[in-house]
Amino acid sequence: MTRRTDLLHAVPALRSCSEDTLNRLSRSGQLCRLKAREILFHQGAAEEGIYLQLSGRSLLYTVTQMGQRRVFEIIDAGMLLNPTGLTEPSAFAHCEMLQRSELLCIPREVFLDCACQDGALNRAVLLAHRRCLCHMEQQIRNCVSSLSGVYRMASLLRDLAEEFGVERRGGLEIDLELNVSLLGDFLGIPRESASRHRKALMQSGLVSVQGKRITILNPERLEAFLKNETHSSGL
Repeated sequence: MTRRTDLLHAVPALRSCSEDTLNRLSRSGQLCRLKAREILFHQGAAEEGIYLQLSGRSLLYTVTQMGQRRVFEIIDAGMLLNPTGLTEPSAFAHCEMLQRSELLCIPREVFLDCACQDGALNRAVLLAHRRCLCHMEQQIRNCVSSLSGVYRMASLLRDLAEEFGVERRGGLEIDLELNVSLLGDFLGIPRESASRHRKALMQSGLVSVQGKRITILNPERLEAFLKNETHSSGL
């Protein structure tokens, strides 16, 4: 068994795929190693294939007409990075490495053929599309202008904690390095505003911050805060 096949066996979404499928993906795929902050592809560029994030993390973002970067999603190790690449010839977003990463690029035609023959791989594609839709819904919710900036920050941190949260003695720590610039990019606001909203949540006793690490001190209290803010806004 090759190292590539070993890596594919470690991808949760592919564990139910047949050995033939994994071997074919392994043989046809090309390993890519990128450093943190390196760009894999730009929005609108032709994608070389379908990428599997084998290690590290990357982020997908767009840039508004005003030049504001808007982070759409963080891709964790073991995820299918660009499921839309199966039907769209060009990338819908920019992709930048958040950490040193290793990816496997599989030719689109090979991936499609494998998905047609292996129901488990087809299911992995559908789940990846579902994940994209969920993140899109979260982004739309966090863009509602009638909601306060503090609410939008709290909603973002709740969403990130659900996906990347790790139970610690002091609460639910988000296993990401979240500086104010990245938080601002998630919400499409200046870093100064992001810093102010984060500070308001700290002063309310809802979160704590140690460097770039954010901990939800009491998830139930944070959820109650979000419900109260929603009711106050009439939504």
